[in-house]
Amino acid sequence: MAKIPPVSRKHVEMALADVDRDGVPPRRKATGYVLLANRRTYPPKYVLALAVKHATSRELPSEEFSGGAQTNSVLTNLGFKIEPIRPQAGPPTIFRRGRSKGHRLVTVLLEAGSYAYNTKKRLSTMACVLDSVGEVGTNAVVLFPGGWFKAGRKRPANMMGWVEDQVVPLLAGHHGRLAVSFGLDGRRLEEGTLDQLALAATQDGVQAIGRKFYPAPGETTDLAQSWDVPEGGYGRIATLFGKRYFLAVCYDAFGIKRLTDVGPQVDAVLDHVHGFAPKGQGDSGDVLFARHGFAGAAQAWDVPVFGAATFFNRPVPHSWPSGVRWDGPKASTMTWTYAMNGLTPSEETTLTLDRDNSVRLRIFDPWAVPRKRKS
Repeated sequence: MAKIPPVSRKHVEMALADVDRDGVPPRRKATGYVLLANRRTYPPKYVLALAVKHATSRELPSEEFSGGAQTNSVLTNLGFKIEPIRPQAGPPTIFRRGRSKGHRLVTVLLEAGSYAYNTKKRLSTMACVLDSVGEVGTNAVVLFPGGWFKAGRKRPANMMGWVEDQVVPLLAGHHGRLAVSFGLDGRRLEEGTLDQLALAATQDGVQAIGRKFYPAPGETTDLAQSWDVPEGGYGRIATLFGKRYFLAVCYDAFGIKRLTDVGPQVDAVLDHVHGFAPKGQGDSGDVLFARHGFAGAAQAWDVPVFGAATFFNRPVPHSWPSGVRWDGPKASTMTWTYAMNGLTPSEETTLTLDRDNSVRLRIFDPWAVPRKRKS
């Protein structure tokens, strides 16, 4: 292996800023160790490669140096903390413990290295996330992306027993302190997925179900006739820890934007977005969703909107907002920018699942601070 060119702590800090801004390519994620900084985890080898680029104007190819001891020794000598990756079953301890007024809201952003789907892995990932969030020490609603579980060519109703048997016990293990909301798809055909639902559950079972009511352009989906039509005997609004959450599925946020004069009395919207492809490849409109979906819905109903999504073969953009609040006068969403968002996470971290998959967790405290509206 080649000798690593000299780098300074400043070069490493610049590399960390690069990762904060651009994320981590799927093939450069941590596999054995993580660098802990800024209350986040980073892949040491990729960070060091970027640091070398800042020092020499040339990024050090991964095949020219090794991870583990060679990389870690450079970073620890500069004062950075390196830890081995915890097993999936073991929750991290990098979240601050403590009590929040009311409860917290956690958005789950999955970075997937492929479009392959495995129900067992999704359930295992959910368990890992809940164990990690459970360490926070307060009540929390955990929001997962759309289509988190799939019934294949069958109807989602065929999986309701499975949800009660597999998902609800995960929540029971946390003594009622956690609730989940996730997407469940079914009747997958070549021309599209006919059933797209969102479910909210606590340790007491399923609490609410919402069917998609607003389609994406050109989409083939069996839609709810209206946002207020029950699904499977359940209403769409889930009351969790005293707050009323409206369950939206993907493009439903764009539908809410158009319901400025009609809508329920809710405290927040949970939007279960299916996913975004790399730029220029199919469904890659993450900025479109944030601006015209999340921000549009937040303005229409004057409530915070939270979104979870899967990012396929691309990192989660650090600036992409998974929680949006419209603070300001009525205006066109064309004028809205990320800098105008009135909601930011109080904590954020990444859980590495394997070489190609990880989840970005963002903790919000939307009920902790009284809202200050701008005139």
